[in-house]
Amino acid sequence: MDKMGVRRIWLSEGYGCLKAMLHLHLELSRNSPLYVSLMLFDSDHSVALYVLKVLSAHSSRWTSLYLCSDVELLKDPVLSSVRGNLPLLRQLDIDIRGDSRESIDIFQYTPALEKLSIEDFDLPSPTAMITFPWNQLNTLVLRYCYTSVALQYFDLAPQARHIALARCQNSDYRERPETYPQVMHCHNLQSLSINIDDVDPELLVVFNFHTLPSLSRLKISGANNCGILTLEEFSFASEHGTIVSFLARSRCHLVSLCLERLPLRDNEVLALLQNLLSLTELTIHEHNREECKGYGQEMLPSPLTSNFFKSLTVNYTTPRSTLLPHLKELDLLYKRNPSPPQIFST
Repeated sequence: MDKMGVRRIWLSEGYGCLKAMLHLHLELSRNSPLYVSLMLFDSDHSVALYVLKVLSAHSSRWTSLYLCSDVELLKDPVLSSVRGNLPLLRQLDIDIRGDSRESIDIFQYTPALEKLSIEDFDLPSPTAMITFPWNQLNTLVLRYCYTSVALQYFDLAPQARHIALARCQNSDYRERPETYPQVMHCHNLQSLSINIDDVDPELLVVFNFHTLPSLSRLKISGANNCGILTLEEFSFASEHGTIVSFLARSRCHLVSLCLERLPLRDNEVLALLQNLLSLTELTIHEHNREECKGYGQEMLPSPLTSNFFKSLTVNYTTPRSTLLPHLKELDLLYKRNPSPPQIFST
């Protein structure tokens, strides 16, 4: 084993010699911080409880915890023993399977917790299962939630500076729009990342219900490792009015925009940039070459055209005519084909 320091344990049921490996690691790592990743289910409840019991005795060393488990394990007294004994825990990633109407407060008293990630598509309500120290959170990541649930989380974490939404779906909004809240004002949020679901890629539900006056960084991306977004599933032009309305309502000073793995036309991107003259950083990453196979320009267009580059080119005779006069960083990833010479000949 290498030098003492931060160690990672990746545990799963059924591994031979689990007890020996677990105790050996804990003995050799001594008082070093622990980055723990646990995937525990009830197919072998005794193994799960044993692992929890051993690691819970060292909960004061936990710095990061990923827990993928069924909800019953959260209620077990073995895990409950960590309540109030998580002084170093800064990052918590929860993926809980199953439903509970009881409040579970084992993570409520975590004085160092800054980043919380939650993955649960069927969570009925943020307050129905697990309580967290919402007011101290700096970063909140929500994966596979209904957008209505995500909005409730926004409200619960008013001090969050960074929020990421990954593949949240809007079907509940279309079925029951009257259940959605009024426009929410999140005064402290500075960074918003939206990873669009390939099945339900609408953005309007997120942008229509928020006013973010402190927002400075915005990222919109297509989902990784799943169905590719084409113009049949997602139209950036149809989202343009919603985004512009959101920006005007928020009156935010956006300095960074990132667009990744989206079917974008050059005129759609340029139309949005005309409303973002304060940008200092612009990132546009296309789909990679393998993903693009079988799709033509009519289904998966590229925004990186001669017209796009001409619009960003500084005109030294009339520099104020530049589309983004404050731009300092430009990050472009063109993977479709070898870069066509005409793009860079302007």
